[in-house]
Amino acid sequence: MEPIHRACREGVLHKVNEILKQKNPNLLITDAKRYNALHWACVNGVIEIVQLLIDLQKYTQPASDSAEPVTPNDMTPLMLASFREKSQSVDVLLKHNADPNEMDSTENTALHMAAMRGNQQIAQLLLKAKALVDARNKEGKTP
Repeated sequence: MEPIHRACREGVLHKVNEILKQKNPNLLITDAKRYNALHWACVNGVIEIVQLLIDLQKYTQPASDSAEPVTPNDMTPLMLASFREKSQSVDVLLKHNADPNEMDSTENTALHMAAMRGNQQIAQLLLKAKALVDARNKEGKTP
């Protein structure tokens, strides 16, 4: 795991800033889980780190674009933030044009993730961003 990944995973803003100043890391490099720095920041949910990474590098391209590596099951940072119930991260990602209708390998969307968790706040954010309520996953289930 790269030092930038570790700092984002731990949610320590001063460590992230230190690494960014000293090493100028490639923010799109992925680890063994295929997580990049933004994935780890969304797992942790420290909004200052999420915002910093978005400001430094555009991560919110669709998964089919090589600018946003996805996890082994094709979860984007928005999906991870939704699944981990990090509403501030979801809000920031959506404000930076993350696609709420991007699907993972099982055809779940971020709205599916919010529904799985029963998180109405995140579901509302996604719906305001035009998430499709009738998107069906491979099991035929809608959010």
